[in-house]
Amino acid sequence: MKNINIFIFLLYVVVAVTPSLTNVYYLMALMLVWMCSLFLMGYQIQVDYKIPIFFWIVYAILLRFINYSSAPWGNYGLYLLFYFPLFVFDFYRNFLEKKELIFLCKLVVLLLCVNVIQNICVLIMYPGATIQLNFSNEYAGLNLGNSSFTFAVMLTLLICFWLALKKKWEYVLISALGVFYLFLSSKTTALLVFVIFAMLFLADKLTNKASRLKKIFVMLSMIVIIPILFFEILPLLQMISGNEYINNRIDAVLAGNTKSEYMSRIGLAKISFDSFLSNPIFGIGFVKADFAKVVYYTLGIGHHSEFIDHLGRYGLVGFFFYAVIFAKFWQFLVRIKTKSDDFMAASFVVLSFLVFSVLNNSMDYISGIVLFFLVPAVSCGCFDECDENKMVIVKGK
Repeated sequence: MKNINIFIFLLYVVVAVTPSLTNVYYLMALMLVWMCSLFLMGYQIQVDYKIPIFFWIVYAILLRFINYSSAPWGNYGLYLLFYFPLFVFDFYRNFLEKKELIFLCKLVVLLLCVNVIQNICVLIMYPGATIQLNFSNEYAGLNLGNSSFTFAVMLTLLICFWLALKKKWEYVLISALGVFYLFLSSKTTALLVFVIFAMLFLADKLTNKASRLKKIFVMLSMIVIIPILFFEILPLLQMISGNEYINNRIDAVLAGNTKSEYMSRIGLAKISFDSFLSNPIFGIGFVKADFAKVVYYTLGIGHHSEFIDHLGRYGLVGFFFYAVIFAKFWQFLVRIKTKSDDFMAASFVVLSFLVFSVLNNSMDYISGIVLFFLVPAVSCGCFDECDENKMVIVKGK
């Protein structure tokens, strides 16, 4: 039964990370089958740090029942799928042998790499595919990732970049492949967040033998310097990329042209923020803005900033739920950490997720696999130490 349980999760990952196969109903079915297999194995779900997730989803569904929210029911299934990998990892770290968990984590990375290679092949053959994907169905039948897929790749790429800095050569190749894909994909937000946190990883590596105080000083300096050099870095990025879509977006940023199609997300975020201001306690519910009219003063949700969208939907009450959930998740990463640098890498990836959440949509079943399965694996040393006799996985906490 154990092998069947693992196979079901791997099938879930394959369906989730492969754009041409993705179907929310398939994923929901696989999630339910996986959970049923736990009961067949006699496993009892523990009431622990994950309980705020349960309360949050019940609260969101309750708002839909009383018609305070109006979004289709399928959207609430996405909430379940987003957090599902956290339950999977927490079960596997107590149930699987060390070498089995290590192998499973690397297999998830491999599945993402396979899809990245397929996407690269498509983008080389059809250079405009990733742009047209947002506006037509011309490339709908191809294995081409959208923003959610690219974001998940970016998070995984940060993990691989950190491992590459530790001279793990297989991850050097994966990092090079991932950076190449980010440029081809024309997803400027993911590329920008990757550049920022890759620089922070590099700063940490350069101060590896320095005192903790000096390391903290360098990291804080980087946080200050990056915004200052932001408008100096963008022209350099233009020269490197050679991607017309990326370059046009950078031109819009440098010119401060908020009416440009490349910066329209600012207006869309304003829709959500205005909705939050109109009802700061409970929000306006899970609704959608009227994109057909493109009127940025329309009351609704703009769908281009997860953080601001969430404030608009659920107000300060919803923000409290998310703050508790991520605080508990952070404490979980602390409890299972094996080494300080492993925890630091996991923390940076979580912070990159939060930064991206301000700039774009982020809470998706694909990003959930990386955030709630691969990131905890980083914290407990599954990627950093291949010798199972030297690695300790903290269980039962």
